[in-house]
Amino acid sequence: MDTLRVFIRWLESRDGVPVDVSTKGLSPNITPDQNTRPAIAEDERAMEILQYLERYEYATLPRVSIALMWQTLVRIGSIRSLALEDVNTQAQYVGVCHRPDSGTPLNSQGGGET
Repeated sequence: MDTLRVFIRWLESRDGVPVDVSTKGLSPNITPDQNTRPAIAEDERAMEILQYLERYEYATLPRVSIALMWQTLVRIGSIRSLALEDVNTQAQYVGVCHRPDSGTPLNSQGGGET
């Protein structure tokens, strides 16, 4: 609901909806336990997938993407945004950069403002 409210405020700032529409709805009161997403791979299943990919699809985009997502907890959009210059082998890290003009934005829709 809060994410929707932010979007509505953005619409208000661009005259897309009447002013104060964002104040009309109330956010539900939920506990941190209720604010979780159950769609997470179990460790055992994730390891099976990674082992399969390492054996049969080594160095492929799906294998590297899933391995990076599992190890770093980044989203798919962040993986899509990676470029070769984001990899620092000397310091052993991968940086994530928003580049909307080069076709590698951070959001998964391929454009928009962030």
